Amino acid sequence: MKNVIIRSISGAVYVALVIGAILLGKEAFAGLTLLFIMLSVIEASRLFQGGKPLDLLTMAIDVAGGISVFIGLAAPYLFNPQEIDSLPGYAAVIPFTLYLLVRLTVELFMSRENPLAHIWSSILAVIYAAFPLTLMFLLYATAGYKVVLAMFIFIWLNDTGAFCVGSLIGKHKLFERVSPKKSWEGVWGGLAFCIIAGALFGTVGSGYFGDDYIRWIVLGITTSVLATIGDLVESLFKRTVGVKDSGNIMPGHGGILDRLDSLLFVAPATLCLLFFY
Repeated sequence: MKNVIIRSISGAVYVALVIGAILLGKEAFAGLTLLFIMLSVIEASRLFQGGKPLDLLTMAIDVAGGISVFIGLAAPYLFNPQEIDSLPGYAAVIPFTLYLLVRLTVELFMSRENPLAHIWSSILAVIYAAFPLTLMFLLYATAGYKVVLAMFIFIWLNDTGAFCVGSLIGKHKLFERVSPKKSWEGVWGGLAFCIIAGALFGTVGSGYFGDDYIRWIVLGITTSVLATIGDLVESLFKRTVGVKDSGNIMPGHGGILDRLDSLLFVAPATLCLLFFY
């Protein structure tokens, strides 16, 4: 019972933080995005290095690398547009390029057995965590807060539907090698929750979300599919290195990556979907 209470409180704080930042505006959401990037990069870098603790220097440089991705891509939406327009097109890659130069140079002085593995772990962590989260902010800045709010709601409903239906009638394993508890019944349950929510957004909630319910249903389906894949990919990483959770920053839930693994796939997919639709 104690674990359930701790998990519930931790989850409620997370949901309140996300919704609050979404509703408070671009600056607040940028702050939340940067917080997620910093924590996720640390956990991903540690995960890709076999779950071993990171030295402080590597951790600091990798966090700076994650921030560099955000600065390079999000700068036009945070600073004076006239100043940004005067910069050359390649300016967006300069912060990340500087990170690569520093990260590669520092490895020369670390005297580690397998420097190549450490370098690739750091770079992959930055790409895996920082890039999708930055795209999440770009989605907020270009499509508006309602799309991002709906996206998070779809992710949470997909998790809820998958858990409820899978717990009740789940028999056919989805991907037993990676995640033994997930079932096809759970997948269909999460998908059904998202489709119903999309229909409600465009009908009952049309005064807030707009009346294009087909668009919301498509977004709900996309979210459900990509959220499941994102969850499975992180499970693959954790199973490979033999860890249960990516971290322990969220009591009862594990690490921040355990909460954001779906988002890392859903946010880029949603941005791409809205570009074409």
